[in-house]
Amino acid sequence: MKRIIFALVLGLVFSIRVFAEDVFEIPVMGKSIHIFDQSAGEKKPWYINDHCIIKGPDGRYHVFGITHEKALIPPSWSEHTFAHASADELFQIPWQKHPRVLDVDKNLGETHLWAPHIIEKDGTYYMFYAGGGKPWDSMINLATSKDLFKWERSLSNPMFRDFFDARDPMVIKFGQEYLMYYCKTYSRKDYRSTVAIRRSKDLIHWSEPEFALVLSDKPLLINSGHTESPYVFEHNGKFYLAVCTPFYHYRLTRVFVSDNPYRFDERNEVTSFIAHCAEILNFDGKWYLSHAGWFYDGVYLAPITWIKAKKFEPQFIFVNAGETEDFLVERSKTVKIGSVPLSILTTNAFLKILTGGFARYEIPVPTEANQLQLFISGKGAYEIFLKDEKLSLSRDQTSFEGLDLYWLDDKSKWSDGKLELRVKPAGNNSSYDLNFLRIYFIN
Repeated sequence: MKRIIFALVLGLVFSIRVFAEDVFEIPVMGKSIHIFDQSAGEKKPWYINDHCIIKGPDGRYHVFGITHEKALIPPSWSEHTFAHASADELFQIPWQKHPRVLDVDKNLGETHLWAPHIIEKDGTYYMFYAGGGKPWDSMINLATSKDLFKWERSLSNPMFRDFFDARDPMVIKFGQEYLMYYCKTYSRKDYRSTVAIRRSKDLIHWSEPEFALVLSDKPLLINSGHTESPYVFEHNGKFYLAVCTPFYHYRLTRVFVSDNPYRFDERNEVTSFIAHCAEILNFDGKWYLSHAGWFYDGVYLAPITWIKAKKFEPQFIFVNAGETEDFLVERSKTVKIGSVPLSILTTNAFLKILTGGFARYEIPVPTEANQLQLFISGKGAYEIFLKDEKLSLSRDQTSFEGLDLYWLDDKSKWSDGKLELRVKPAGNNSSYDLNFLRIYFIN
């Protein structure tokens, strides 16, 4: 199911460079604060999923997002309206809840309202969103407002249609044009997950799609499930693309870097966030990350800091436990391959480590790397050792239901070019299902 990610040579020719320089910076997510809960005043709990935050003409911050009552099986196809709240300060608690905006318009062929994204132009706020339609004929639509409270759909809707399952639009201005990013499959027969890009001069007329990112992750998903919620942002001359990959873990967001906003290479993945549908925001020169989702209690906000990094080859290692034995050098007899069905078509493979068992990995690491980010995903309680030293969670990095982040900064532990990790269940009469390890190299 999962595979080590290899370089993919795209069948496109670009004259622009893709991350040619050696030194850049990576964004680091701080501690999250719960800023808004759509459940306030409702009879039952509600969630917010894909969302956006923008500063309005009233000087207040506004959040808009997918919303619905919580359910055992999230009813994504019944998400028919957007939540709206505002606050004077980003970390104000609570934000002021407003009436929901827009409702699905079946006369236009809309089947749902997903993933609003707003950009301001000449005093008008343009909200792009996924309006649904037929699976192979999905709409990206537009509504506009002067005050962020009263919205009118564009008479030019849909902006365009694209195939399965075109959604999660976001827009930036670059030079004299606007760039829209959204997720979709590569073609009707090639189900690689991609981030598509279209260009516009006026936010109304859009070019045919190109590809900003194409991932070779397996399994191939008909719904572009490896590149959800794309978000592009610029920092110190570099462009970063964040995509949510819930297939590996619901709160795994991966970040890629490039010298330009048109093309990102999967080899240039430089970090991850423990966040779903992350929005990376810059207000008054300060950086933030907002996140939400089906299994959240609303919208969360975290500060972002930046640390210097260096381009390595490769930039990271993906250890695909249960699907491959790459880098696995020793395991006890109580370790076996396991799997659990995720749907009718797919299963999630893992390495099941039974009571008293362990799995030991030796992972190649550039000796000049000063720090490592280690993400581990699995089910159950576990202990992880770097050589003979038990690791502990550090900094303000959060954990969430089987996804943890460790910072490793004692480079003497990999001075021989090998990172030796041993994973075992914690406690008696327990087991641990190891899903994956992701290691990023930082200098």
